[in-house]
Amino acid sequence: MLKDEAAPPARSLKIINTFNAYSERDSPDKSLGSPFIRFQDFAAYPNDSQNLHLEDYRGLQVTVLPFKDLWKLIDSNRFCANETDVYLGKARDTLILREVADLNMTNLHLSVHNIHFKAATTGASPTTDFQIPILQTGTYSILLSNCGSFTAAKVSGSIIVRHSYGYLPGNEYRKLPFYKGLSLVYLLLCLLWMCLSIKGRSGLFNIQVFIGGVLLTGLGEAAIWCATLTDWNSTGFQPVNLNTLALFASVFKSVGCYALTLLASLGWGVWRPHLECETVVKAIILCLLLIIAECVHDYVLSFRQTHPTPMITVFLLWVPVALCNCIAYLWILQALTASIAIMRERKQEEKLLLFERLWNILILALMLATITVLIQVYVLTWALDVRWHYQWLFTDVGAHVLFASVLIAMMYLWAPSNGSERYTYANVANNEVEGQSEQFDNVPEVVGDAVWAEEEDDVFGEDVEEADGDTFWGATKANSNKVAPEPDLIGICMDDK
Repeated sequence: MLKDEAAPPARSLKIINTFNAYSERDSPDKSLGSPFIRFQDFAAYPNDSQNLHLEDYRGLQVTVLPFKDLWKLIDSNRFCANETDVYLGKARDTLILREVADLNMTNLHLSVHNIHFKAATTGASPTTDFQIPILQTGTYSILLSNCGSFTAAKVSGSIIVRHSYGYLPGNEYRKLPFYKGLSLVYLLLCLLWMCLSIKGRSGLFNIQVFIGGVLLTGLGEAAIWCATLTDWNSTGFQPVNLNTLALFASVFKSVGCYALTLLASLGWGVWRPHLECETVVKAIILCLLLIIAECVHDYVLSFRQTHPTPMITVFLLWVPVALCNCIAYLWILQALTASIAIMRERKQEEKLLLFERLWNILILALMLATITVLIQVYVLTWALDVRWHYQWLFTDVGAHVLFASVLIAMMYLWAPSNGSERYTYANVANNEVEGQSEQFDNVPEVVGDAVWAEEEDDVFGEDVEEADGDTFWGATKANSNKVAPEPDLIGICMDDK
């Protein structure tokens, strides 16, 4: 949609926007019939209301051409009709296209739409609307040209693209069935977690409650995106309120996942009952910075279809997002390393195994995220009319699948059960822990059969050595300094006879 777009300088043109479209043959859904492009309510307005008698001005045109054939059809050195073209029967002061043998020139000539002037004060004169069919799948460029001499004007109007499935842009349609499936996955995960939480409610602790909250946020995000794309597909207008709500849901889910992983790595509820005030403040500040940076970046990207943004601006908005993500990930890995060291020192094997598995999951997730980013950068090097078919796989599908995989792994590690207490914080007195450690350190090493005497000295003390010789311990203890007592004579010995 154009709203008060400034007319180009005399005998020049500019590319206003691009969009992606499916032909009927390639459309993933053909339920609505033949696709088309409609030019609607286009009109030019002079900047100065005193500039009258412009009704016959024919210099302004809006044109839709295939991106890959753009410079085959337009001669960059001479694209406006001159006196020779007028003599050959072409109109004066209009955009002209070069004849290309392998293209449907009849349909392409129809894509050049003249824009007529309307008086700035009345606005009641009729505008000419018409539509052309979409005969090939690909990326299309919208051009605004001025082949006349009058430049003090503004242009308004709409280009409506309706596919065989609806009004969603070609690069957005594949997201609709994906978010429907993602909503179903999150719904099943929420039901599973609810059942496990009810079954193991006696051992439920903080991290498990937090996981349930992140699952609900993920379900809400997928459902809102599904509603946004469905409304866009049926009406032809991107719903600003729903889209903004979906962006906020995505950001809060992402930040919630970082917060969950950080709390788990810090050992909250596992080996420490609460976090220090300084740590909590730092975590809140980092989360707020992440929310602000991601909201601005995602909002600009989401509305690039209707509000084109320079690539340098997009990159500058991405830098703080990347920086905050790096800080969060480094903090998580540092906290997890410290928790693993503490569990090893305390010889708490089950909790140690829990943190080691979390470490492996996060390292794997980091590697996969890095690979995904590198693939996205590589895809950006492809031609514009090629990459739109696949870019959604890495911008949406890859990120959501990776996030859901990490969340499912954490659900497995912290699954609620009646035995979940073994992972929770237990308040054990320091002297008791130290006493147990000393007891384990003083256990003697058993070598062969020479353990009896040493064990008894350690366990019962020196009082055993002072015991009477006719006791069981005295008779069995290997002590060379003591003489075994003479046995009592029972019966008759042969020598006494």
